[in-house]
Amino acid sequence: MSVLCCIAPMAAVANETRTSVALEGATISLSAAPSMAEVLLSDAISLGEGEHVVFLSIDLNEGWKTYWRLPGRFGLAPDFDWQASENVASATVHFPKPSLFQEGEGTSIGYGTATLWPVIIRTENEGQPIDVHLSLNLGLCAELCLPETVELSASMIDLVAEPAVTMAQVFALQESLASGVQPLADVALLHQHTEIALIQDKQSEPGSFAIVEDTLGRHVLLHANDNQAEDTEGLRGEWQWETPITCITVIEPSSPMQVFTNDNCGQTQLP
Repeated sequence: MSVLCCIAPMAAVANETRTSVALEGATISLSAAPSMAEVLLSDAISLGEGEHVVFLSIDLNEGWKTYWRLPGRFGLAPDFDWQASENVASATVHFPKPSLFQEGEGTSIGYGTATLWPVIIRTENEGQPIDVHLSLNLGLCAELCLPETVELSASMIDLVAEPAVTMAQVFALQESLASGVQPLADVALLHQHTEIALIQDKQSEPGSFAIVEDTLGRHVLLHANDNQAEDTEGLRGEWQWETPITCITVIEPSSPMQVFTNDNCGQTQLP
């Protein structure tokens, strides 16, 4: 496993370089993995020849949050643009397990604490220099939401990992990704009229939820029904479309995130 390191974000002001970008609601940076990350993540992320890993960290200030790849009814999904990169065939972002937030009359999906997103970089020509350039659009919210654009860059100089990421973050990341991706056929949904239910072989853990999405990226939340504590079909929501369902993400507080799909949902890639 190779580790992308020695990070220098692009300047927000001409001729200025910074190792991270500090905003009103968060500090955002790219960093190499700590020395133990290769061992800890070996079961969750399998890297072959020509692949390297770099971490995007979002260190949120107290009272602030940002959003998962599907933000729910409210919020702004992060958007990643890697097009200015050199010797990068693809850049794949893996999202850790999100939480739910009540915002007004709706619910959003995202993060209220520091998060660590691994990015898998596949090179076009292995052994040649790699320059990774990321233009990141994301929403940061406290009382109000602020759309932000952050420019970061990273160059492969050597393979010495810098201990810029805490071990607690790496352990949390490994737990979130450990289950990997499973076939969509391994999960069962009951669809009647406008109601959809996730069929489980056990009672839903309190605080559990699921996100169901279709081929067009439309998504709904499935919640446990408080009045049906004994119901094994405990995660329910409304589904009003006829398009095929392509991805189901199941979140349980005490378990790794589970993703059921037949494609690459849950990741963002540079084509």
